[in-house]
Amino acid sequence: QRQMCIRDRDTAAPAPPAGAAAGAGGVPPSPEGGEVPPEFPPPPSEEVPPVLPPGPAVPPPEAGQEPAGAEPGPDVSRLFRQKKAGEEQERLLMRLLVRYGGRTLYEAEPEEGGKPVAVTVAEFVHGSLEEDEMPLQEGLHRRMLDELLYGIRTAGFSSERYFIQHPDPEVSALAVDLATDRDSLSRLYTESGLEGVDEGERLVEIAPRLVMDYKNALITDELNSLIRSLRMLKDAPAEELAATMQRIKELQDIRNCMERRLGDRVVLRGGGHSA
Repeated sequence: QRQMCIRDRDTAAPAPPAGAAAGAGGVPPSPEGGEVPPEFPPPPSEEVPPVLPPGPAVPPPEAGQEPAGAEPGPDVSRLFRQKKAGEEQERLLMRLLVRYGGRTLYEAEPEEGGKPVAVTVAEFVHGSLEEDEMPLQEGLHRRMLDELLYGIRTAGFSSERYFIQHPDPEVSALAVDLATDRDSLSRLYTESGLEGVDEGERLVEIAPRLVMDYKNALITDELNSLIRSLRMLKDAPAEELAATMQRIKELQDIRNCMERRLGDRVVLRGGGHSA
């Protein structure tokens, strides 16, 4: 059998030389002109994939929105968000209101024949902001102040306990954050010579200072904006220039008046008691 295999191999027709012409249809001719066996593999056909119907249009993701199916990335918006004027000062005011809003700040001089009227921290802050038409900027803060003004009428009311146990989780979370923030006023205490003292005993000094800092931040921001706008109003009508200059003067007068009021604040009498 081995000899037959060798003989069959020796008598096999030689392979066509390289580059030999292919037969019809691109199939190389058989060695002796015979037919190509059926098991001969045909050349691979280059089929064109069918054209699929268009799918539903997917709108592009909006700005700041993750594409559909994408894993949510870290929220870095707060890192690049520009703070609003007075934002830090407003937070300090809210901290003061959450912790001490129901405490008596001072006793107002009574009318003739009347009794002294106790003014709480919340009432002082609200009245001072209304005086110059500079309310709190955040809606949540304004709502909390309104609830505080109503709650202080109740005997034994504690602003800190009320807000921490508030049914609104947003209010409760903010109250916990503010109530546990013990270091926010460290810079203010250092500048005012109050470092190391109990803030609850110095509310008559701290509350007016925080209110003035908040107002001053808003006034300074508007003043800077108006001064910058003057550079672009060189060719503006005289009436517009006059109105801008008048507003600048009004803001400067308000700031001077606030400084005088801060210096003439009522001396605390019987303050620091819980309401």
